[in-house]
Amino acid sequence: MKLLEKMLESVSTASFIEDQALQYSYLLSIFRYTMQTAAFSCFEAAAALADLPEQAHEQALKLLQPSDGDFTSTLDLCLPALRRAWPGCAQGWFDNRGTDFESSGSSICSAIISKRNDRLGHGVLDQLSVQEELTRLPQRITDLIQVVGDLLPEFEDNSDGAAKLMTPSESVVVEVVRRQQSQLVLIRRIEHRGSVWRVRGQLLSHVQAPAVVIEISDRSALFAALDTDSSSLSSRVVPLKDDVWRTSVLLPLRQTETFEGRSAEISSLREWWGDIDSRACLVYGEGGIGKTTLVLEFLHGFMESPPEDLLWRPELIFFYSAKLTRWGVAGLEQIGGINANINEALRSLARVLEPKLGRDWHTEDSRSLIAKTASLFREAGLNRDSILLVLDNAETLARTASEETGLGKVLREISTKVAKVLITSRRREAVEATFVQVPPMTDDVGATLLGKLADAYGALAILQAGEARKRKISREFGGKPILLDVLVRHIANTGCGIDDGANAIPSQERGDLGAFLFEDAWKRMEPAYRDVFLTLGQLGGSVSEQLLTWSCAEFTCYSPNWLSAFEETRFGSLIDYGANFDITLDNGAREFLAAKYAELSHAERQRVATAVGKVRKKHYQVIAAAEERISDRVARAFRTTAAKAAKLAAARRDTDAAIRWYEEATIIDSANAALFDRFAWYLMVNDRLDKAASVARKARELDPKDADSHFTAGMIAARRADVGEADAALALAESRGKAAHLVALQRARARIERAIVLTHTDVVERRRLLSDAVKLLDGAIPAFPGNHEKHGHERERLLTRCQGLIDTMRGHRSSIDRPG
Repeated sequence: MKLLEKMLESVSTASFIEDQALQYSYLLSIFRYTMQTAAFSCFEAAAALADLPEQAHEQALKLLQPSDGDFTSTLDLCLPALRRAWPGCAQGWFDNRGTDFESSGSSICSAIISKRNDRLGHGVLDQLSVQEELTRLPQRITDLIQVVGDLLPEFEDNSDGAAKLMTPSESVVVEVVRRQQSQLVLIRRIEHRGSVWRVRGQLLSHVQAPAVVIEISDRSALFAALDTDSSSLSSRVVPLKDDVWRTSVLLPLRQTETFEGRSAEISSLREWWGDIDSRACLVYGEGGIGKTTLVLEFLHGFMESPPEDLLWRPELIFFYSAKLTRWGVAGLEQIGGINANINEALRSLARVLEPKLGRDWHTEDSRSLIAKTASLFREAGLNRDSILLVLDNAETLARTASEETGLGKVLREISTKVAKVLITSRRREAVEATFVQVPPMTDDVGATLLGKLADAYGALAILQAGEARKRKISREFGGKPILLDVLVRHIANTGCGIDDGANAIPSQERGDLGAFLFEDAWKRMEPAYRDVFLTLGQLGGSVSEQLLTWSCAEFTCYSPNWLSAFEETRFGSLIDYGANFDITLDNGAREFLAAKYAELSHAERQRVATAVGKVRKKHYQVIAAAEERISDRVARAFRTTAAKAAKLAAARRDTDAAIRWYEEATIIDSANAALFDRFAWYLMVNDRLDKAASVARKARELDPKDADSHFTAGMIAARRADVGEADAALALAESRGKAAHLVALQRARARIERAIVLTHTDVVERRRLLSDAVKLLDGAIPAFPGNHEKHGHERERLLTRCQGLIDTMRGHRSSIDRPG
């Protein structure tokens, strides 16, 4: 659906509203929707196609709870930047020259806002004023829609996903512009609550405009400009009664603003904090019960309101989610085991002090790594009492009874040598700790939470329910806050009653969000996205960004677009580390995907299975490359895993695989001139000369002073029979230190190749080229004796070629007259 057409249609609809006051009000809502949509689209497009202005952060803050003037200022700020990549976009916004409009878009906005504020906003709106405004307001809004029409995005049919702005070069996702039940949503404000962003708004309707709450992805330039990333270390100064507590914190935001109950558990956590002798605390309970939410609520609340007699004041609070483990890809379990997961937690902690860890940090066993981490922090003046390590989702670190025992021993050693440890798990882990069990919420607490959630989401059916009914709902859903949240959101989004909402959610007491959500998302998903999900489901419960990229490539699917769909599905979670991320699928989602895979035809299953096999093969090659020591004349060319994989593929003479890995390596390490030079050389020796020339050109651009890059370019030009290009590149190589005898050899090759491609009628030129080649080859002798056997053999081969060509030209065999 094109918004431009929809908005013009809405203006026409408004003109037929009998109540003039309602007509005026609805036209103003159409005006506001048009401006907000254009502003958000302009912001996203400027970020995607150009560079946002310096004031983008301040403007993004305003757009979270904007006034109409903020939309105008956003266009004034971002449109000039966007026009550098999209000339002519929204022609007529700043002035109306060259257009058919009576005023510029900016002037139209100012006039509408000024008149609205004068009467409706701050004065008295009378019938005469309304009638006067209705004579010109519809045309003004129509003109404005036409002016900003380039910035009005499109919606996919029958989808409530994010809108997409079609620009001349690409489609840009406008994450905050949404629909609800296929109706447009006028944004009132955008808020960040816990780990999610939410749009609060109303349906754009003059008949019924209920409030709606929509959870959206954080993959938006608007949110990036706010710089609200909670994954970076921050400093906190906590005022105490007669002192201050200074600490550095890496801690996610609160997960909810509707936290309810758990006073006994928070009291137990406070007691543990004050127990100097207790080195570990385990918060445990079944899935979906709110363990992580409880711990984050406790820690944030503790720093906001610490006890007056606070004794323990850690200098570092570090949160680590065990979900970042990449278990699940077939064959990889034995590489890690529990030690690899715990080791990654320690490495993550160590990166606070050393962002780039050496190779030894990746080869130590857990015990040695614990000692190394403790030593690193001691050298920085931090002992085991200076650090709190929060280890979330510890149940994923061990699957068998023996692994659980091993995990308990490792956790104990960490708690005694590195830091105090606060653990969450679905199990009661075998570790010496203070135990805090998180039970299901009581019926009363659940009823109170339901009321708060209903108020937050606008779930009318629950707001109208009595306390007894809400207590019964909480009991039916096992006192699990996550399922209650799903229920309320479903009722708010669909407008259904409590019974229908409850029937839509499966009664199994699992931690997943309900198969009804999966099925709904699956129906709205593009076929290529489904194939990627089925592939990831077979690759494991948690996969890396690289595995996702490869899987998307198998189905010609753009991974950022797939990620947008993933955010809406609730099939799992994304753990962002800044430079890369992991995708974790919930157990319920994997069961759902397995059932969907079983429903496919044999041919469709085979297509997915083939993709899975290809991705696994590439992953194994990466693992092998990571463990391989690459020896090469230019070792700096092979500093990434992809580059090593290219080298290994070349060694086993798998040319196509080597070229694919080289291409991937040049994307990852795009400023590495040595890598491009080695790639160009490999293409040359495999007779891919045109592509080799292009890659060699890039290598020379990256490092104009590098002799090897110029020499490789000269070799390629010589094989392409381009004497002029070869001589120029080889001259630069020699001036930068390349040996004269090597340069002479390649110059001779260029002349031989040129003589071969000339027609037989051009005898004089061919003879001259071959004579020059002989002279160059006679001069292509190393200045110093040494191991030049390879060079000697190549020189003799070229001399033999010259002899053969000259003999052919003469029609008989003879010797070549050599100078001197």
